Amino acid sequence: MDWYRIKTILIILFVAINIFLAVLLLRENIATRRMEEEHIAAANAVLAKNGITIKAEIPRVRGRMATLTVENPLAEKEAFAEMLLGGKPVSADNTYYRNGNSVEITEAGFHFVGKTKPKMPGKNAVRTVKDMLTRMGFSMDYAEGRQEGQAVYFSAAYEGKPIYGCNLVVIPGEDGPAEMQGTWLFVKEVKNEKNKIISAADALMSFLQEKTAAQDVITCVDYGYGILVEGGYRTADAVPVWHITSDEMTKFYDARK
Repeated sequence: MDWYRIKTILIILFVAINIFLAVLLLRENIATRRMEEEHIAAANAVLAKNGITIKAEIPRVRGRMATLTVENPLAEKEAFAEMLLGGKPVSADNTYYRNGNSVEITEAGFHFVGKTKPKMPGKNAVRTVKDMLTRMGFSMDYAEGRQEGQAVYFSAAYEGKPIYGCNLVVIPGEDGPAEMQGTWLFVKEVKNEKNKIISAADALMSFLQEKTAAQDVITCVDYGYGILVEGGYRTADAVPVWHITSDEMTKFYDARK
């Protein structure tokens, strides 16, 4: 038996099968992309007829997204204040004090004021401030930072998609933060199961149903991870969401199929 010839035939056969499957996948992707374009074009037409103009790029989503379990540290105000201030604070209304430092906690977030003097951030300001916040007790595993002037700005993302509700502005000081404000979530778990994402067109139709003005302009359409639970919470799932901002309102819509 000529094993060399059989081996050659099998290799050619496997290559042919792979090429055939690749062509099928390419055709499917092209068809899906065309269908998505048609879906979004139809949504644009409906929105225009109802007085809504879109001045934003509309993402074409492919792939799946995970679900994140997050913790809201502001749910327990005194514990959060103790974490920031390094010990048991005294309080007056929503403001907590200890050793010359203070933190005010409201529904919109928190505002920390330290006794240390501000200083201009150095070359590695983002890393330095991130390490400082980690030592204070913040979960910074998914933090992304940038420096602008005297301040360092942080947001959070998972696999390139923003985690809405995570935004900090920090002014570094000689010994710790001189000032800091914003909101932050602690990512505790990434669940293994991933979800397919609905088209932006479906989210735009949901937005249309909630419109309150005769005319409106959509200025941002993007997607990431958001909390759809209303009211205060200690832990919750951050699920895939569409985020739509217009001149009149900002809305989040469940993006899971």
